[in-house]
Amino acid sequence: MANNKKISELAAAPSAANADILPIVDVESGVTKKITKENFLEEVVTDLENHTNDTEDPHHTLDKFRENIEPAEEVDGIRTTFTISENIAQDTLKVFADGVRLRQGAGKDFTVAYGSGIATISFVVPPMQWVMCDYRLA
Repeated sequence: MANNKKISELAAAPSAANADILPIVDVESGVTKKITKENFLEEVVTDLENHTNDTEDPHHTLDKFRENIEPAEEVDGIRTTFTISENIAQDTLKVFADGVRLRQGAGKDFTVAYGSGIATISFVVPPMQWVMCDYRLA
């Protein structure tokens, strides 16, 4: 399958009909363009750069992802409620406490309430050393 091949393998395997022309399909528009074998890698790199810098693309979420974010409050072994002052997309929050990824939901390790630009995390058992969160912004 072509999807499992490396770019260099694809560039080295042009169609038998025309050894110097490669068909390239733009998956967003469905348009097929033909490029020369010599320009293949340049076209692919340019296309990747254009999509990487396209922050308006709804599928481009890298700039919206947050990792290893500590809540505003200090972990003291007593506190069970912590806040993060960002607009977190629902169902993307992952919480880690004292080296363990915790389970979210009623009857599990923690619950979360989403407000306007703030998320309140409530633990069943207070964390002892640290809390870190990963999430995507809404």
